[in-house]
Amino acid sequence: MALAHPMLFCLPRLSPKQIMVPAKLESQPPSLRSTCRILGAVSSTTSQFSISHHPKDERPSVNYQPSIWSYDFLQSLNNDRADIIYKERAAKLEEELRCGMNDENADPLNLLQLIDDIQRLGLEHRFEMDIDRALAKFVCGVATENTIGLDAIALRFRLLRQYGNDISQDVFKGFMDGKGNFKECLCEDVKAMLSLYEASLLGFEGEDVMDEALV
Repeated sequence: MALAHPMLFCLPRLSPKQIMVPAKLESQPPSLRSTCRILGAVSSTTSQFSISHHPKDERPSVNYQPSIWSYDFLQSLNNDRADIIYKERAAKLEEELRCGMNDENADPLNLLQLIDDIQRLGLEHRFEMDIDRALAKFVCGVATENTIGLDAIALRFRLLRQYGNDISQDVFKGFMDGKGNFKECLCEDVKAMLSLYEASLLGFEGEDVMDEALV
């Protein structure tokens, strides 16, 4: 038994009146007229399918504005005089920083924070000698006032060890209780706890105080 064409299963139900048959075929045998009706239904369905799947309105293109970064605009930014001004300003700021680090009357805590800022900015290679000279004051004990808080002591501990200077872990024992743990009240000072954690990363093997700070 021959199977019907797959296209016929997708055809909608059409009444015989909806299918137009040429008048010349009315006189033909019934079998021929049925075939014509089927072909007419296929043609009508195909036309409806193609029309329904065709977008009515095409999406309009977006009206983008031209970029201001044209070649001529970029060339106009190339100002040799401006480069000279920036270099002169950078040199002036660099000299001011050197003067601040070499100032004998500089506040010890501000000096430590200045060195820390320079280090975090990645500019320490430009001030190596000045940093070593400033930290030497803390090694010999000249600059110790105003560095009694946990934040200041942890900062001083970290900077001295980072630059190869000797400093004992005992500087933190004043912040510990009788059980060898850091006092709970220190947890309220977030900045101090962060400085203590950064300092603990530079602890040596066997330093129990630094191990406790790391935990």
